[in-house]
Amino acid sequence: MPVAIRGTSCAKSPAYDPPEAISHRPPGTALAGATSDGSGRRPFPRTVRQPLSISTGGACACHSTISAFIHAARAVAVLLAAARPTDVVLEPSAGNGLLVAQLSTIAALQLNEIDPARRARLSATFPHAVVSGHDGATIGSTLTALQRPSLILMNPPFSRSVGRGADALAAVRHLQAALKRLRPGGRLVAIMPDWFAHSARMADIWTTTLAGTALRTSIRLTNGYGKHGTGVAVRIYVIDKIVGDIAGVTIARGNVAELVDLLVIPDRAALQEDNASSAVKRGGAVSLLRAMKSRPAAAPRIFRAPTRNEVLPVGYKVLDTPAPIAEQVGVYLPYRPSRIVFDAAGEQEPRPCTSSCAS
Repeated sequence: MPVAIRGTSCAKSPAYDPPEAISHRPPGTALAGATSDGSGRRPFPRTVRQPLSISTGGACACHSTISAFIHAARAVAVLLAAARPTDVVLEPSAGNGLLVAQLSTIAALQLNEIDPARRARLSATFPHAVVSGHDGATIGSTLTALQRPSLILMNPPFSRSVGRGADALAAVRHLQAALKRLRPGGRLVAIMPDWFAHSARMADIWTTTLAGTALRTSIRLTNGYGKHGTGVAVRIYVIDKIVGDIAGVTIARGNVAELVDLLVIPDRAALQEDNASSAVKRGGAVSLLRAMKSRPAAAPRIFRAPTRNEVLPVGYKVLDTPAPIAEQVGVYLPYRPSRIVFDAAGEQEPRPCTSSCAS
């Protein structure tokens, strides 16, 4: 069956309305999901192949139908999230709420969007949600007053960051912040750029970003939007915040139609106690969110007691007649006090003291 997304504006009626003209169903009206087949893993539903119907509502009550591939990655992400009624859900860069609009019943919703116009629409569309306006790359510290989410759905900006402009690592910064915010045992489903993968070039960033997590599903859609004039590939990752394997095997297909027969929805992990207030030991790898490289801990200094130095009284004798001068060697004349003789002068210098006679 088609998935209806009802809105409140019909200012335009092109082949499909832009996101700004689409409002979304409140959480609780779910996208067609999957049921367990008894194996502990749920098969991916074939209903995602069906067309997506968008209603712009309003006086003209116009309807338009577009291919499900326009929102294919989002539909796959929502289904892989396997939302539970007890979930606290966060979408860090919510935009117009296209991801969370298709969720089933959840306990609480948190939406973060830095753009004021979109943020206002989110507040109107999701009146029970907590809406904030922070940079998605900083939510690890800016959303600490809120309850930590057990489920995060995200489609971060791929190439731009607030305050940086063009930023090739923008998506990774957002993913790192979201994983930091996620509750232990929770799930994060992210639509990421194609270059963020487990490769030799990205090995350090990949390991640093996914440290302490388990990669449950890795998908690469190479031509999901080919019919609409673009061949941009995207990746979809299902990440659970539990210790596990982050290498994984990637399922690569051209589009969702080629994917549905192979994909299964991994079961959710059990949530762990939220110890957000406890100190977290930082690893040795450098995070992209740190302003500079952390200095290593200073090595302990070893203090040794000084050797005891016995100070003896200085005994000397004053000469009435200057002491004779020793024989000159070349241009150098041996030097010595001419009017004083010490009784115990101690050890001699390694080399004799001399004065030059050269003019």
